[in-house]
Amino acid sequence: MLELGEKAERSGDTGGALGWYDASARADSGFGSAYQKRCSLLRRLGRTTEALAAAAAYAASLPQAAAAHHEAGLCLLALHRTEEAETAFRRAVAIDPGLSAAWRNLGVALGKLGRTQEAFSCFDRAEGRDMALVATAPPPHRSPELAGAVHDLMAGLLETGGGFAQIDADGPFSFKASVALLGFLLRDYDMDGVVVAVARPSHIYRQTLARRVDTPHPPHYVEVAASPDGAAGPAFMAPQSMGREGGADSTGADVTTLSAFEPDRVAAAVKAALQKVAGRFGGEEHFVLMDDLAAMEFYNGTEVVKKFSSGFFAELSSLGIFSFVVLPSAQSQLLGSGAFATRKRLRVEGRWLSDV
Repeated sequence: MLELGEKAERSGDTGGALGWYDASARADSGFGSAYQKRCSLLRRLGRTTEALAAAAAYAASLPQAAAAHHEAGLCLLALHRTEEAETAFRRAVAIDPGLSAAWRNLGVALGKLGRTQEAFSCFDRAEGRDMALVATAPPPHRSPELAGAVHDLMAGLLETGGGFAQIDADGPFSFKASVALLGFLLRDYDMDGVVVAVARPSHIYRQTLARRVDTPHPPHYVEVAASPDGAAGPAFMAPQSMGREGGADSTGADVTTLSAFEPDRVAAAVKAALQKVAGRFGGEEHFVLMDDLAAMEFYNGTEVVKKFSSGFFAELSSLGIFSFVVLPSAQSQLLGSGAFATRKRLRVEGRWLSDV
């Protein structure tokens, strides 16, 4: 019956899937997988109150199942009952200290409650880092509102195994928003990835991040400029990744330099860079951050940028890459009509970035 439910869910028959999962749980009240799949599907359908009731039934039947309390925590988090969610996640990790998803989501709950230092410790546990070996220097101060908003965004993307998010930040704050988000991705979520640097050159990112994040896997930069390396106009294009190390201020991150006049080359460069960082660092989760899509409109026009972005970000989303673009809501039309597997938005307030 569980297999029939999974088959129905894959085919889009969510009602049939829920029926089979429910029948499977009734047939064997000790069969945790049936409860878990039913709870998860209800949450993803937005039927969160029903999902919480299902999680409660799961925990009642299997009180020592860490996954039951984790499911309850996810439902409570979605219902903005954050303190109750914290309690549920703590029950889960008490039963199974190796349940990394529960540690991660406990960190999300703590971040939303403004307890960022505790949240960082939970993210370390989720990634299996030995706290005795973690640098003793405290992380930079972060706005509790920013931490809560980013953790909430990432919880949704992690739930679906990747996806796309628009970071809505006004022009004066776009670079700070990009740096702040990179700090979370590199430190809290231990991801590796690629920064498509349009708003600022890569060495500015490296210098800024060096003061904020100690990461063993710095990002690869695809630097998009009107006249890279002093070349003039659209005729210039670095034919391949130039492999240019950052010189005296390098953190070991490679840089690929491209012309802003040929956005189609950006996609190919990003894919090559993703393969490079994945091979070098062996991480399980990868990101792509583009710091200013609107700047490309100046060089290529609206329709060219819309075509580029709808294909580029939709493809990354379908591959399970965590992709982000900094773009004010007033310019959302530049994203085109791509079929994003998961699409979210985060509005970053300027007051959250005073310490960046």
